[in-house]
Amino acid sequence: MGQPTAPLRIAQDDARGLLRTVAHDEAQGQGQVVWTSSAGELLVFVGALDLACAPGLVTITVPVACDQVPSGTIIAVPFGVGRPGQVTGLVMSTIDRPTGPDPVVDAWAPSLTAYGWGALLGVAVRVSARAGAGLVPASIGADEAALLILPTPNQPLPVLVPPARAVRAVARIPGGIR
Repeated sequence: MGQPTAPLRIAQDDARGLLRTVAHDEAQGQGQVVWTSSAGELLVFVGALDLACAPGLVTITVPVACDQVPSGTIIAVPFGVGRPGQVTGLVMSTIDRPTGPDPVVDAWAPSLTAYGWGALLGVAVRVSARAGAGLVPASIGADEAALLILPTPNQPLPVLVPPARAVRAVARIPGGIR
């Protein structure tokens, strides 16, 4: 079976549906979950996650509610990714603070950023697996209203065996290498 040589182009609406499916599966079929920490509790509506794509940018939005924002709000987590003709692999960048109300972002910024990143990576893994058996994502990118995923075969990392000379030299070091 061949592997894609160019990124797969997933329409934003299709990527959004896949994002919600991945989040729903991770939440074990629940449409919402409650996160708890010393900062309190945050109700996360996993079934309503959203995704928007622009060239080199994927923004994951996470609808949440808590005591400070009981009517709910949307937290936006942008990720800088590759773009057409500019592949960055799985390297993504983001800002320190997602966009949203201070009471939520002050307490939950790292968790919301990690959640958005995990959800985006989950979409890339699912797309790659659907593209062929044994494929994993090699690159995530975005274009106007499209997510770009480049699958590659999953290869085990090579096991490097030192030459016999190096092994003998280490054996002569008193106490070995620590």
